[in-house]
Amino acid sequence: MKCFLNMSRIALLSAAILFSGCTSEKNTLSEESFRLHSDYAITGDFLIRIRLPENYRETDRAYPVFYMTDADWFYGTASDMAHMMELEGRGFILVGIGYGDKTRCREKRMKDLGSDLNENGIPAYTLYQSFLKDELFPEIESRYRALSTNRTYYGWSLGAYFANHLLYEQRDLFDNYILGGGQFPGNWSEHMKYSVRQARNDRPLSLYVGFPGRDAPRESYINMIRSLKEEDMADLFLQWDIYADQGHDIESAADVLWKGMRFTYSPKAIEGPLIERYKRSGLNNMLKSFEQWKILRPEMTDYSPLALISFSNYLDSDDRQKLKNYIDKNYPPRTVTFQLSAEELTATSTVCITGSHPALGFWNPSAVAMELQSGGQWEKSIEVMSGTHLEYKFTLGSWETEALSADGSTLPNFILSVEKDTVIQVVIPGWNTIDN
Repeated sequence: MKCFLNMSRIALLSAAILFSGCTSEKNTLSEESFRLHSDYAITGDFLIRIRLPENYRETDRAYPVFYMTDADWFYGTASDMAHMMELEGRGFILVGIGYGDKTRCREKRMKDLGSDLNENGIPAYTLYQSFLKDELFPEIESRYRALSTNRTYYGWSLGAYFANHLLYEQRDLFDNYILGGGQFPGNWSEHMKYSVRQARNDRPLSLYVGFPGRDAPRESYINMIRSLKEEDMADLFLQWDIYADQGHDIESAADVLWKGMRFTYSPKAIEGPLIERYKRSGLNNMLKSFEQWKILRPEMTDYSPLALISFSNYLDSDDRQKLKNYIDKNYPPRTVTFQLSAEELTATSTVCITGSHPALGFWNPSAVAMELQSGGQWEKSIEVMSGTHLEYKFTLGSWETEALSADGSTLPNFILSVEKDTVIQVVIPGWNTIDN
């Protein structure tokens, strides 16, 4: 019995040591936390939890920042998802905004994100916006290499309802929004009657919205999206989903989180925003917006002039001709010549280039063969429009025979933005499963 008691004490001691390492303010290489007092927000005090990319301390680059409300509930899930995104090469700094008190976090979020007035008659949601802008952002951007031009907001349920005010009053606090749960924006005009609308923003926004199917009828959600678009607050790169068999619970919140992350940090289709802008203000203003987007949000999508050519299918004959004239003037054809050297290859080798453009076979690894020149060099010239963004790789005719780096790893995509006639010279150290 004495031995059993000693063993029990050892087990309890080990458990205490184990869990002492999981306290809310314990810092690790990739996760940190700190307390932040607010002079604006009604509740006053927050626990801010941070997840840094795994290689953060090995680089000097700045990262996008993902701000999530309700971190007391969802931070752990978000941290795991951030890790999975990082494995795909899409790392970001995760900032969880919570209270460190699961027993009272629901009550506190109602005070901070709701519409109650403080002693000076200022709504809580306005105070919370000030907390974000004037206290949290400066703190994060002084502590970490955080991009102030690529901030994402995640809000679920009341957090999404609060985002109505962000979108209406200070939408440029964030560049990307991920919202889910509940009936929002509902009756927008009634909800916003005491709010002061921010002037229309030329900077486009990324917006993902996820609706639990059992929260409201499908038509209600469609009307919400329609009312959101009609506000014309900014050009929206928008995706929305209805989770037909789900309710207002953790399953839907997690789906919104994951699908929103993937949408936010992936290239987006440009067709929808172009159509919306064309319907609202005509061809000339649509083209003006297209050129602005390239400068204001270069990471948002592929601004290839091919997108404009494809868009011509939506136009009548007069506008189609105007668009053709615009493309001919602003995006004249350019010649890109690829020259490849590789000592291991012989004159009988088949060398191919493949990539993100029809002239490169749209990633078909054997569609575009290069030609052997004197001196053991392979060459291929293509013609693309100025302004085209290219990504490309080299193979011996299949994905099993990709080009390799000197250390034997698969080379990443080569990247080129075409503005003039260009000659690209590439030396390939090796090839996968080379057999010639």
